[in-house]
Amino acid sequence: MSTDTHSKSVKDFLTPRKVIILHPDASAAQAARVMSERGTGSLLVADGAGNILGLITDRDLACFALQAASGAKTPVSQIMSTRLIAVDESATLADVINAMERNGIRRIPVLQTISAGRVHCLGIITLDDLLASEAVSTEQIAPVVRRQMIRKTAKSDTHREQTIRHFYKRMSQKIELPEDTAQKIIYFILSSLVRRLSYVGAAHLLAQLPSRLQEELLSLPPGPDRNVTLKSILAGLMHEFGMEESAARSAMIKAFASLSEFIEPGEIDHVKSQLPEEFRALFVGPEAARSKLSIA
Repeated sequence: MSTDTHSKSVKDFLTPRKVIILHPDASAAQAARVMSERGTGSLLVADGAGNILGLITDRDLACFALQAASGAKTPVSQIMSTRLIAVDESATLADVINAMERNGIRRIPVLQTISAGRVHCLGIITLDDLLASEAVSTEQIAPVVRRQMIRKTAKSDTHREQTIRHFYKRMSQKIELPEDTAQKIIYFILSSLVRRLSYVGAAHLLAQLPSRLQEELLSLPPGPDRNVTLKSILAGLMHEFGMEESAARSAMIKAFASLSEFIEPGEIDHVKSQLPEEFRALFVGPEAARSKLSIA
């Protein structure tokens, strides 16, 4: 990034999309529906007077779903991040990138002070916006992504163990294999996916997974490794786990379909956009997965 770009106003990089605000009593299900309909990964939460209370992201909802399978009616005020990291409209691009790296976040609201100490949100600038505008390079955003993963893992060991156990338990039920076997197969498939994706695509995938998995998968060499194909994954499952081809194919298709349920729509679109068509075709729902099995 050039010095001139570095010193540009953050307002030059805001995309012309409307800021979506929810009331704190809105439910988790409502937040998920709005994100899906509007194609956004974050929503501001504000009270009736317009005071900004927090920010809720697709990852917040995904992590909440892993811990509370029946919490669709839970108000967003119980899920959102109340430690709002924001910048003033006078901030430069350098200020934004520094704030992202320092706090391990990919989205930052840009605020404008109006009257009586009240603020108005001009927009939310994201790491993806900066990449799309070519204001930063993949190499320059790497510290932000790494810091984000470190921040996400700074939770109690007990909480992290519970989350990953719940993730593997649900995945084993989805792919209909014993939990020990399913855990190894899911890890093998995820590590293959991370290697096939670019650094940015892998970041979108990892951000949706339990923190223990993030730590392990983040240490893999950055992609994209184009030697990773569905054929190579299938061969790896047969070799590593002694599976017959039909069983390996079934496990692979069910695993991809199950992952699509755990990852928020906006994030899964980012992941799919960086994968060949043969991979994208497997990110489907359970019914479509069963259909694929019937013709495989």
